[in-house]
Amino acid sequence: MSRENIPQICTGNSNSAPNLFVYDLKMNNDAVKTKVNLSMKMFSFLQVGKKQVHFADTSIAVSKEQSLLIKKGNSLWTELLDIENDYYCKLLFFSESKL
Repeated sequence: MSRENIPQICTGNSNSAPNLFVYDLKMNNDAVKTKVNLSMKMFSFLQVGKKQVHFADTSIAVSKEQSLLIKKGNSLWTELLDIENDYYCKLLFFSESKL
């Protein structure tokens, strides 16, 4: 199983990312327990679909009425499509210096 380096794959730059930016994540396939290496802090605002984040000691399911703050580090993400075969989530990335 591969590891996704986020936010680098969102910006297309494997070396760095801006200190503050928003990314619209849209998918049309389920992603189950994707290994994620998050190099910045991130707010996740689910719009359409289902999201679950698995940490070493717990897992959290997020509805579209909630947001989730995730610290940098490793986790597993499950992102599932909604009835209309869509998944949409706004991701707000920010660095320690912007905090």
